[in-house]
Amino acid sequence: DTSGYLGETGKYDVTQPVHKQKSDEPARQHSFVVMHFSATFTQLAVSLGHIFKCEMGDIDMRDVVLNRRILIVNLPTLENSGETTAALGKLVVASLRNMMAQTLGVDLEGDFAEIVENKPHLSPTPFPVVFDEIGYYVVPGMDKMLAMGRGLGFMFLLGFQEVAGLRARIGDTMYSLLGNANVQILMRLQEGSETRKYIEQTAGDTHVTQASSFQSNLGGDFHEAPHAEVRQVSRVNWSDLRSLIEGEAIIVFGKDRVYAKLFYALLDPRGAMRLNRPIVLPLPEIGRLKEEHRRSSTAADALAKGRAAGRVETSSSPTLEALIAGLARTVPVQDNRPLAEKSREALLGLLDVVPDQDSGEVVSTTLRPSVETEHSAPMEHVSSAAD
Repeated sequence: DTSGYLGETGKYDVTQPVHKQKSDEPARQHSFVVMHFSATFTQLAVSLGHIFKCEMGDIDMRDVVLNRRILIVNLPTLENSGETTAALGKLVVASLRNMMAQTLGVDLEGDFAEIVENKPHLSPTPFPVVFDEIGYYVVPGMDKMLAMGRGLGFMFLLGFQEVAGLRARIGDTMYSLLGNANVQILMRLQEGSETRKYIEQTAGDTHVTQASSFQSNLGGDFHEAPHAEVRQVSRVNWSDLRSLIEGEAIIVFGKDRVYAKLFYALLDPRGAMRLNRPIVLPLPEIGRLKEEHRRSSTAADALAKGRAAGRVETSSSPTLEALIAGLARTVPVQDNRPLAEKSREALLGLLDVVPDQDSGEVVSTTLRPSVETEHSAPMEHVSSAAD
């Protein structure tokens, strides 16, 4: 309702047309609204028009998750500005979040097997979702996705270089987001300010015994002092993190800390690389679906009432009607002969047999219509060898 929308802008007279308004305040407020959405519309139609300006999209997030497909989204960080890259990442995150909302279900009452155990997302293994370089497109509310994702069959992997970028975009919500992580895989880091502080605080401290001094004898040999002291140190040493090489990591899970070498899958680089291009099908017409449903319901109702088939309106074929009428004419209803013999006689009754003048064998037949209609199609000439 245009009047209702403009009425919210203030000083809009609902009794007057738009072009006869005494105040320009509604037009001014409307321009502010247009400016608020112009950046988004320009981005979708111009900057990312090659993705979104299409009749049918080839990516269905529900199909990707439920059918366990592999979807890779490349963010053109160097091509676009930081705001454009963040907006594109937010679209992907919002699409996934809407799909997760669909798996929650809407029924609160009913059979336990149908409401709880028959969820479409239930699987022996979770569906992995990897947000690499999340600092460029993290959005508020993503922490709720991680908190509820475990119960919906999702596994999230967050990859980032330092925590300062996360905090700059979502503030203190960063701690709620990272607090959902059960396993931390720490690889080589260089930023020693907030990132170091976060790692040392989340990994915790441990107690170690350390020799406080060494003693030497007259021969020049050194021996540890007969006593040691207990010191509290960080479980993850920052010098160890800085000295890691490719493929090495420190994994922290609960109270365990493991120095590990990660798995690397070496793929064969030979040959051409091709993308999987799904076939995009347009949505069916509503009228056609209703007609098909009506015809199916009519046939099902007829079968339920004991009839062989319901009377469903179909487009008739003049040729088919002529064949049916010819079969009914050539074979009497009250006929006790075998079915094969009656069928052969009925088919031969529709044919004009033209024998060969020399051998007497049938070399060609002409289909003869039994019912002449105004719209009947001409009968075709059929070459055959009949008995």
